Amino acid sequence: MDVHKKFTFDDPEDSYWNESASTSFFEDPKEAASAARLALASLAESRDNFSGSARPAAGSVASGDDSVSIADSDRPMSEMEAEFRSKVGVTSTPIRKPNREVASVFNESGGSLTDFRINGNTPKTHFSTASIVSDNSIGSYTSESTVHLDYSRLKSEHRKLQRHLEFVRAERFKPPSPEEAVRRLCACQPVALDFYRSRQNKVDLLDAALVTLDRDVIVRVVLFLKSSVSNAIFREVLIFKPDAAAAYLSHLRESGDTDELIDSLYALGRSDEAAMIEFTAATKRRDTASKVQSLKKCLVSGFSDPTLSSEANAVRDYINLLERQIPIDSTDEDMAKSGGETVFKQFPKKATLIGQPLLTTLYYCCLYHYDLPKNSYASPLSIREVFNIGDREFHWMAMSALARHRRYDEIEKVMTSKKLLAATKIICPLPWNAFFSLIFKYGAPPKDVLARWLRAVPDLEERLKICESMAEAREIQIETLIALKDRQKLTALISKMTPHTVEHNKAHIALANTAYKWKN
Repeated sequence: MDVHKKFTFDDPEDSYWNESASTSFFEDPKEAASAARLALASLAESRDNFSGSARPAAGSVASGDDSVSIADSDRPMSEMEAEFRSKVGVTSTPIRKPNREVASVFNESGGSLTDFRINGNTPKTHFSTASIVSDNSIGSYTSESTVHLDYSRLKSEHRKLQRHLEFVRAERFKPPSPEEAVRRLCACQPVALDFYRSRQNKVDLLDAALVTLDRDVIVRVVLFLKSSVSNAIFREVLIFKPDAAAAYLSHLRESGDTDELIDSLYALGRSDEAAMIEFTAATKRRDTASKVQSLKKCLVSGFSDPTLSSEANAVRDYINLLERQIPIDSTDEDMAKSGGETVFKQFPKKATLIGQPLLTTLYYCCLYHYDLPKNSYASPLSIREVFNIGDREFHWMAMSALARHRRYDEIEKVMTSKKLLAATKIICPLPWNAFFSLIFKYGAPPKDVLARWLRAVPDLEERLKICESMAEAREIQIETLIALKDRQKLTALISKMTPHTVEHNKAHIALANTAYKWKN
């Protein structure tokens, strides 16, 4: 039987389709065991026949022939051997006669085969292994039976695969149930979602995905729904499926699709979130002109909601600040490059003004443009009026910039109250402790200015505490102790002072004066 022909199927392309794991490939049929037993019995019988053929009857040797008959090939077969041969399909052939080399051995011995039997010296005929194994051997039986069994198994597997292939082809264009499709998606198996055509089928598929609570599967179904239905239907489905909407919005945030995220939030009625995301996206633009345009757009769209009126005012102020910073920064850059202003040489400009906060912009204008009139874009007074900056914020930034310039007269002007019917008085808009810390940050002022400011502190205890923190205020400290009538602290202060100095002599004179009524 031609083995190659046996394994050539009608459709070789389908021979390895989706192999079934329920049946082992090497599972032998029931005939295999009986066939093997028959093969072993036939082998034993053939060996007995072969060994007995070495003693033929007298006269069985032809005198004029070169070959000697070893066994009778026409021996009748046993019932077991006949049954085995009928199953396996192997035709037995007679055992070969000895070749001429064997006959020459008998001739050289000087006697016949009968003489060898008489003398008891039966010659050992040297048959080749191939001549024994070729026909009635166990190897030939096993090879033929294995081929037969393998062919039967492969034919059975082929029939199973053909049936499975027919089933797959029949189900090829039929969509699976939503539960089955979702199960395949959860198992990361390929699923053709395009077979779900109607809206109801797609909604059922989304419901089945929501049951699994698997975010990836839900997003996959939602994206399929978005690509296969109109935008209005898609937004409507998201409104009625909040879990699907949450998964979709999370996917948009991770993917960075800001435009779709904003549109989806507006469609879902979450205008406050959409407005903030739109504002954040606008502020991230690097180009200033496009940033201003985006902010104006989001002011019209997102912050037009009446509930976001305070946020809209903040966005509007931010737009005004950017529109003010752009010309100021451009003009100052040109002036710094030309070297026309000494202030840019004394305090070099290290960064751009565009995009800086409001108080930083105010400090910048106080540092470089403090003397400009109110109608100028860069005037600190103009910025204060436009953006409604409070007194403390304005005075802190103005005093900080003026202290850096050491313009103490201007600082005193800021602190001096101007009333029509009252005398001028130094009033600090800041806490006195914070004010002196700010002034000493850039160096100590002159003694007369410092004494004038310290005497303006109304609270004696606070004035004494401030004077104790600075060595330049010994004279004001002595005056404060005399005003507090604290003899012990004044005596302790004298012990720390250098003798014969002006402050030391003043303290001694105060202690010796009997007009003071000390409290201790």
